[in-house]
Amino acid sequence: MLILGVLLAGSPSRAAAQAAGAVLDSVRVEGNKLTDTALVRSTLSLKPGTALSPPAVREGLKRLWGLRLFSDLSVDGERSERGIVLTVRVVERPRITAVRFEGADKLSSDELLEKISSKVGTLLDRSTLDSDRRKLLAAYQEEGYARAQVAPLPKITGGTKADLTFRIEEDQKCKIREISFEGNEAFDGGKLRKAIKTKRKAFLRGGGFNQEKFQEDLERVAAFCRNHGYKDARVTDHALRYSPDGKDLRISITVEEGAKFTIGEIRFEGNTVLADSILVQTVRFESGSEYNQEQIDRASAEMYNLYMERGYLVSLSIQPDTEEHDHAVDVTYRIHEGDPSRIGEVKIVGNTRTKERVIRRELSVLPGQIFRRSALQRSQRDAFALGFFEDVQVDYEPPAGPDTTGIDLMFRVKEKQTGTASAGLGYSSDAGLTGFVELGHNNLFGNGQSVTLKLERGSRRSNYEVGFNEPWFMNTPTSLGVDLYKTDRSLDLYDERRTGGSVSVGRPIPWLDYTRGFATYGLEDVKLTNFETKDIEALFVTGTRRTSSVRLGLIRNSTDNPFYPASGSRVTTSSEFAGAVLGGDTDFQKHVVDQRYYIRPFWKPALMLRMRTGILTGYHAGGSVPSYETFRLGGTTTDYLRGYDDYYVVPDENVRTSDGRIVRYPGGRYMLTLTAEYQFLIAEPVHGLFFFDAGRSWNSVHDVDLTGLKRGAGAGIRLEVPLLGQIGFDYAYGFDRDGGRSGWRPHLIFGRMF
Repeated sequence: MLILGVLLAGSPSRAAAQAAGAVLDSVRVEGNKLTDTALVRSTLSLKPGTALSPPAVREGLKRLWGLRLFSDLSVDGERSERGIVLTVRVVERPRITAVRFEGADKLSSDELLEKISSKVGTLLDRSTLDSDRRKLLAAYQEEGYARAQVAPLPKITGGTKADLTFRIEEDQKCKIREISFEGNEAFDGGKLRKAIKTKRKAFLRGGGFNQEKFQEDLERVAAFCRNHGYKDARVTDHALRYSPDGKDLRISITVEEGAKFTIGEIRFEGNTVLADSILVQTVRFESGSEYNQEQIDRASAEMYNLYMERGYLVSLSIQPDTEEHDHAVDVTYRIHEGDPSRIGEVKIVGNTRTKERVIRRELSVLPGQIFRRSALQRSQRDAFALGFFEDVQVDYEPPAGPDTTGIDLMFRVKEKQTGTASAGLGYSSDAGLTGFVELGHNNLFGNGQSVTLKLERGSRRSNYEVGFNEPWFMNTPTSLGVDLYKTDRSLDLYDERRTGGSVSVGRPIPWLDYTRGFATYGLEDVKLTNFETKDIEALFVTGTRRTSSVRLGLIRNSTDNPFYPASGSRVTTSSEFAGAVLGGDTDFQKHVVDQRYYIRPFWKPALMLRMRTGILTGYHAGGSVPSYETFRLGGTTTDYLRGYDDYYVVPDENVRTSDGRIVRYPGGRYMLTLTAEYQFLIAEPVHGLFFFDAGRSWNSVHDVDLTGLKRGAGAGIRLEVPLLGQIGFDYAYGFDRDGGRSGWRPHLIFGRMF
């Protein structure tokens, strides 16, 4: 024992000199019941036959302690014929066998258990218990129990087991009745109360108290003052006064405003890459304006963005320094530019199914390029726009080589379920009840290709469809798609059979950002049968009619999210030319423009404004067009208008009576729909929305009257379901049904409308 003590103490005595040359005979482990002896020995890393040294023993004990398996460690040693026999005695942490909450009435045990890290099967740890105590207190404070008390009480049995009980005193649920301020002269209490998130009890407002949020509010009060001229403002004190029964809370905050300052001179130092005239554009304040700390910091951030666009990142430093004189503050932005950074490696991690080349071909950043912030943001957006990932994040890393200015980029992707495989029953307003089998994948074998196979049959519709799309044909950004289909539908006035196929080619337009052009050739046979009445049949050309057409279009998509956009736009233009030199039995041209704009209003999260216009004409004045190609609005079919039945909205002169029945046919040659839709997250994966639709169709451009649009409004939900995609339900009120009637209409939605 003496020898070991000398070893650990490192005493320069003669015994230490002897111990320094001692050889380890063996290591014994005592006190372990749950921990394997071999683990202790391997972690200690002291091999028999090697010389013992004080640093080696100390480092071994540190490693053992780092396992967090023991509450105490001690070491002893004695001399044997072959050297030192080392004995390590351990006191193991007990393993938790039960977790209970005593006194918890307002929050359930399941709710509380989710908050803590101490679970059944984990080792008892004092620091973890203290952290759990704070988490439980925060949970109660969030619910308004500001005076709740929590005490963890572990009971150890048998030395290796622990029953853990959290004793909770909830006390009364308190409401904030008053928030007052002292020391404030420049700002009244109303303005300061608006600056904080802690609020008094009011109608439709709980008035609960949260300690963590309140601590942040104290800084918000000071920041409000500093952003309105009072540079040195601070909160010096606060008081929480509870009523005797603990139900009411009155808060007092003491503010020291200090003197008011204005902005003096604005200078830039150290900038050689960007001129003062460029940097000053980031400054939203001017000499003589009141001091505003937030604007000063925001200007620094915008300067960083300007420099990052030119490659300056690793060594860049922008420090706003202030100097006071006569209640004015001179602001000097001291800039250290360093050297521009070049991109080293571009790494992609997290792609478990998608092949790396599919992601890499979407990136605008390449090794060896000067780093540009806009190119990095565009790469992140384009990778996300593939639709294969739940999230795409970017990390920076210093390069492994000697280059101190370079930077490696790492794209971290999180795969999402991209395939659909479903069978069952479905219902929609236009098809009724159907049975279906659908197989689809928009990332086939991780190659980014999409394939669709759909078999659907019901009383009012049968549909057989197969399609394939290659987004990078022959390793170029040219898309090639093929579709074949056969659809039988029982519509409101007749039965329709469409049989055909199409081949489409698309490619980015280099000089139009975010834009792809496409061309599609389609060949389709349309046959109408089983007309409701002879009068309706007389409106049509009977027999099978063949349409041979070319459709040309552009798609510009700058949205920030392929699933639930919050910014950007999506504009689609399509012009279809049928017949004439292409042959077939029909001659017409059809032009449709669909514009969707997404904005994030101040109350968040996302507002969509949409306008869809359509024109259907012949190739000469008065030329005939197929009546089944006209625009019939209503419901959530091709030409949607929620709040109305499918195909309800047609030109007034096309509404007629046949055999006592109102017939709405054909549709109009001109069409307009307008939509405003506010969408928000309820709880993943459910989104809610409120919407307003308006639209109408007309027979002639001379009939167009925007004052007569049919209007509908309502609410709905959208839900992402693995293997099924997006489904939704809208409930809408139509304001302008014929005869002055109005009413609610449900709409079931499969797939994305917008």
